[in-house]
Amino acid sequence: MLDLVIACVNRPDDWHFWSRQSDLIQRLPMLRSLLLVGASRVLERSRGGVRHLQALQASSKALALRKGSALARAEWLMFLDCDLRIAPGMIRRLYGACQTGAPWRCVHIARVVESDRQLRAAAFSGQRPVLLWPGPGGPRLQLEAWRSVGWRPGFGNLMMPRQLYTAVGGHDPAYTHYGWEDLDLITSLSLAGADVQSLGQACHRSHGDGQRHLIGGSRRASVQLMRAVFEAKFSDLLERD
Repeated sequence: MLDLVIACVNRPDDWHFWSRQSDLIQRLPMLRSLLLVGASRVLERSRGGVRHLQALQASSKALALRKGSALARAEWLMFLDCDLRIAPGMIRRLYGACQTGAPWRCVHIARVVESDRQLRAAAFSGQRPVLLWPGPGGPRLQLEAWRSVGWRPGFGNLMMPRQLYTAVGGHDPAYTHYGWEDLDLITSLSLAGADVQSLGQACHRSHGDGQRHLIGGSRRASVQLMRAVFEAKFSDLLERD
């Protein structure tokens, strides 16, 4: 079974959208629950109905995902950005890819299409996300410069065994602002020996800066601040240009 965790910190439009997805549970037999995590509330939708769970304080996406995953009970976890739309058939494909792979297989969405409302269930195989290359002193981490116009890899939208998520420590709460918590997790998974694969496509419902929830300052400043957290954490592994 699968629990779907979506962080929706101070994003009222996206909260409203996901809180109304009552048919998703019926269309996906493997889906035990949808856990929608806000800044101070959690909504759980399952076959038993809707429950409003314990109040919590989650001031960042990383913390919201971490606390939402602590409420999950299924064997498998899936994380999905709140502003994405994904065909239910694509979730089935991701789940199937996990089931047929190695014990520690995790699958992320290969590409996120900007400003495209056409949801596709067809498989799309993309490049592997990270980034670990063998070196004389051990693995080296090389971040790709993704410059394709119109789409980007969906690193933070991934499915994995809950046991694997716990083993790598989950989302790092050090990412207190916007950005880089997804690359941190997928890098940690790769370092732990997980079989990281990419598959499928999703699209943004809206993606302008006005719709983003930013904690302090502009989006660029937030991203740069969190990049510094990432680079400090993995400094021994980073390849420098």
